[in-house]
Amino acid sequence: MVLGTMNSPEFILLSDALALLAKKDRDGNPKPCTVRFCTLDTKRNTGGEMMEVKAYLPHNRINSKQYRKAMRNICVIGKAHPVAVHIYLITSINGKEVL
Repeated sequence: MVLGTMNSPEFILLSDALALLAKKDRDGNPKPCTVRFCTLDTKRNTGGEMMEVKAYLPHNRINSKQYRKAMRNICVIGKAHPVAVHIYLITSINGKEVL
């Protein structure tokens, strides 16, 4: 892997990554991104699996309880229900490492 500088295209800030997930095309349809994240379920004491999926944020409304816990529901292409993701466990989006 080639490391670049902070302004290099290989890196993206978390705030920019979340904005990219929420992007819509000119018709108002969500634009899916390739998201890589680590799973975590504190209630079941499971996780640690790296997942890479095509996903998008379903809408601009954010559940305040999840927001406080730094989580977002993402819609994964091919799955019927949204998946809750801890935003600090997102490692890359569209091949760019999240800082």
